Amino acid sequence: MSESDPKNLLILDIPVPHKGYIDLLKKHAENGSISKLLLVGSDILESLELPKEIRANDPETTQKMLSGLEFPFEIEIVDLEGIQRLPQTGIYTARDLVSRELKSRYFPEAQVTEEDVFLRWDGGNVTADRTIQYENQTSDPFDIAMMRRANELAEDS
Repeated sequence: MSESDPKNLLILDIPVPHKGYIDLLKKHAENGSISKLLLVGSDILESLELPKEIRANDPETTQKMLSGLEFPFEIEIVDLEGIQRLPQTGIYTARDLVSRELKSRYFPEAQVTEEDVFLRWDGGNVTADRTIQYENQTSDPFDIAMMRRANELAEDS
């Protein structure tokens, strides 16, 4: 996918617009990498049978909110019928559960660019195998005693 290709699409479920989403959209606005933001429609979300996001706005409300920010790309809602007609190239999504489900169901053969940004909690982050970075290790007897006690209490839960 070319960064300057005007046909590129960003497909997102944005249940609650916040800084993480706005920063992602600003990045695409600044580099001109997409021509359209497609918000995942309610019928698609229902078909995925994922846990309901209780704080979520409906896609129409989110579209109105984002349109007020005057991004240089179109903002539309894609429904079940429309998603099946989308091209299999030039697609960006977030690296989250909804996007993974969309990709496996509607774009299994497509080259989809997943944005590795923090937009909301994602189960994949919980099970990810990452090296833990820490600044120092304590040898203070009090710290060691408290950690030992915390581990003992954890056994009871």
